[in-house]
Amino acid sequence: IVNNSFESSLTNWTKSVLGDAVYQVQTTNAQHGANCLMLSGNAQTATLYQDVPVTAGATYTLGMWVQGDGTNSGRWSIIDQTHGTPILNNYTCELTGAFWQYWSFAFPAQNGCTTVRIVLMNSAPNSPAKFDAVGVRRCYDMTFSIWLHRLDDPTAVNRQYVLDRLQDGTNRIWYISFAG
Repeated sequence: IVNNSFESSLTNWTKSVLGDAVYQVQTTNAQHGANCLMLSGNAQTATLYQDVPVTAGATYTLGMWVQGDGTNSGRWSIIDQTHGTPILNNYTCELTGAFWQYWSFAFPAQNGCTTVRIVLMNSAPNSPAKFDAVGVRRCYDMTFSIWLHRLDDPTAVNRQYVLDRLQDGTNRIWYISFAG
């Protein structure tokens, strides 16, 4: 995502103007950097989007900081622009608190998909929602190992802890014990 924390106002973002929708870049109470985005409207939903290039078959994570108004939260969609189909459509999460909370969602780029559209919205009229540090990143399979050895006792049990981050976004932690 380009300009993911709205430091350059709404540059690289596109508005879908509906009635009295309000798109406000705020310079106070940002979660990341100096700015954040506030979407609201008295009778309409404010919608803002950005297209992101992806590699077909790869798994990605959409993550963002969200702040509701104490009752309602923000809403968002992930659209496969290549095929014109929703991956996650008009999702409203339970992060309704009037404080910053982090949300993320792993999704696959379907076969042939080259672009996804990330859409941000407020969830109801008269219900502002704030967004900050909106990001899309590719997930890779990876393994991370930590070896623990007791140098003071060569006969003690040693362990290897392994964290596997799988391409589907899940984690697997396990360890191997051995003596000597």
